[in-house]
Amino acid sequence: MTRHTDIIDLHCHSIMKPFGKSFGGPAKRADPWFRDKPGLWEKAQNKVAKLTRFTQSDMASLALGNVRVAFVSLYPLEKGFVINKQGHGTVSDSGLDLATCLGQPRIDHLQAMPDYFKDLNAEYRFLCAGADKPHRVDGHNWTYRVVSSIAQVDTALLESPTTICVVPTIEGAQVFNSGLLLMNRLANEQELLANVREVKGWEHPPFFMTFAHHFDNELCGHALAFDQGIQREQLDQRSRLGEGFTPLGWKVLEEMLGTDSGRRILIDIKHMSPLARRQYIARAAQDAIPLIVSHGAVNGASSMEDPRHANQPTAGRFSATGLLPQLGSKHPVSINFYDDELIAIARSQGIFGMQMDERRIGSDDWLRKGSGRLERRKALFYSSQLIWNQIQHMAEVLDAQGLSAWDIQAIGTDHDGIVDPPNGYWSAVDLNDLDDYLLMHAHNYLRSDGNSLRNSFNRGIDPELLVDKVMHGNAMAFMRRWFV
Repeated sequence: MTRHTDIIDLHCHSIMKPFGKSFGGPAKRADPWFRDKPGLWEKAQNKVAKLTRFTQSDMASLALGNVRVAFVSLYPLEKGFVINKQGHGTVSDSGLDLATCLGQPRIDHLQAMPDYFKDLNAEYRFLCAGADKPHRVDGHNWTYRVVSSIAQVDTALLESPTTICVVPTIEGAQVFNSGLLLMNRLANEQELLANVREVKGWEHPPFFMTFAHHFDNELCGHALAFDQGIQREQLDQRSRLGEGFTPLGWKVLEEMLGTDSGRRILIDIKHMSPLARRQYIARAAQDAIPLIVSHGAVNGASSMEDPRHANQPTAGRFSATGLLPQLGSKHPVSINFYDDELIAIARSQGIFGMQMDERRIGSDDWLRKGSGRLERRKALFYSSQLIWNQIQHMAEVLDAQGLSAWDIQAIGTDHDGIVDPPNGYWSAVDLNDLDDYLLMHAHNYLRSDGNSLRNSFNRGIDPELLVDKVMHGNAMAFMRRWFV
């Protein structure tokens, strides 16, 4: 297997760990190029304890995985993580460091800091400071370049086959300095709007931003993410869970979408509650704004009103077929996306990055069977089926509406965002293997008499073109349309 296309990752956290280590720790770990590859022990920790104690989207791993465009998300860890139900003592801090690999000095800073916005600016400066500095990877000098438009992407990719284009994004509008209720601080409207304008004035402003994240940001409701194990015991998401936009949230949103003070910051609807998503989708349609899911999964239900989800607010990993929610599952459905939302994304000329996180894309039965596959080829084939299920489901939903079936799917790994990667696809290095195994699934599906596609323009796609669109082409087309 040697066919490889350049890969685009719509959502990863390449500098979160090195930036964390810049607060204290070995200097080499504060380098965005530092690669801590998973060994047998680290893989065992991941399989048993779901701990990802290795780097996934460091610049060296991106280079080795042929990721030529990375949407790098800036994210000051929220107070709800660092001041949780166990407080912020030794036990809580040790568990947090075990899960995040940020280091105790960084955790101490996050607990004490009173200002998300200052921390955001520091992380942005850290990202820019490492740009355009050569680093040796696999015998070649590589660099990364922070870019602000598709024209800059085209130039960088043409100039050098060893340059990674970094598109800045942000996770969570709390970065404008809201959601500090644990610090007894209410958001200030004028401060937030001024901070939005300041970010728009950066040399490399974010292309898009996830508006909500895991905790109450005083702007809009979020979706349930933690409903199992130690996460459920420690992390409290109840405040504003499932709610819609607040009056302040609408004002911040309009400042982001406005063009008076700079280019519009597009909105990524991942992590919004279903109600907030519905409200935003209606707002976006007014100005033909594209809908973005940077790192998500589908839940197989037609809409929020699907009767299979009545009185089951947390049901919804996939069933053993990989397509329909399991009744009684303990894993959140509302953080994943409904069929009517997929249709809205397609009609808006939007994009859907598929997340590389077992907790979002696999049923309990499926993951249990897959975890026992020790032969690497079998593990890669089995795990890649989880991603193919996403691609196929989206295609069949869109085809049933007479829409192009293959134009919204892309990759948005969420690497280094505290995710549990599918067995065998540990980091960006393994994305070339995903490319290969998706091609097998595409061939099998398109040649099968059992595929349910009704329209010849969807059935007749070449499998290689289909996979190229998922790994590269759809995201590139999205940038050509909107990253200008």
